[in-house]
Order: sequence, then C-alpha cells, then structure tokens
Amino acid sequence: MVKPKRLVDIAAIIGVIFFIAIVVYLSNKEEPKDNQQLSNVNAAQTIYYNDGGFDKASVTIAKGETVKFVNNTDNDLWVASDPHPRHTDLPGFDALGRANDEYVFTFDKAGTWKYHNHSAASREATVVVTE
Repeated sequence: MVKPKRLVDIAAIIGVIFFIAIVVYLSNKEEPKDNQQLSNVNAAQTIYYNDGGFDKASVTIAKGETVKFVNNTDNDLWVASDPHPRHTDLPGFDALGRANDEYVFTFDKAGTWKYHNHSAASREATVVVTE
C-alpha cells in the first residue's frame, strides 16, 4: 500500500512535470504577426471571407505574387497555413486580423499551400503557387 506522504510527493512531481510541459509548449508557439492594412496593394488574387467561409476554395498564382484576404465579417479572421493549430507548413503565413480588416501575403515559395481560419479551423482553402 502506498503511504499518503508518498502520494503527495508523486502528485507534486506530476504537477511540476505538467507545468514545465505547458511552459515549453507556450514558449515554442509562434504568435500571429500584426495584420497589415494594405488596401493599395496590387494583388494577383483577392479572397473574401464571409460568414460562410472563404469565397474561393482554391486559387492559383505565380511565385512572388501577392494574395489579399478581405474579412467581410464582424468577427476576427486568423488566416494561417496548415496544419491547425501549429501553422508550420508555410512559416510567416499566419496573421490575426480584426473584423472588416485586410491582410496580404506574398508567396515566395512554389507549392500547394492549404490554409484555414484559426478561429474556425474547418473553414479552409488552398493557394497553389507555380514557378
């Protein structure tokens, strides 16, 4: 039988390990960058976010072109690369915007980039970047 003092010691050790794990996780989590208000940017594509989600399931652009994301809702929009919630497929493609805000991102790497609204992760779409 385990003695009560031993149980307290085990619980304390587990608590310390849990606390350290949370601190490590939060210190490695990248915060979204400040949104850019760039209404005058010449974007190759404009994607509108409405109450139903992104208006285009997929767009294709050339490497080096810019996509503008326009939030037409009264809620925040956090455009971010997959996978949710880490956003590691395309570092930098990760920005929190406010209601009725705009965000632009220039795609400098060719590939198929899936993205989502971090605040509603089931709302997703794709940007295909060609050479």
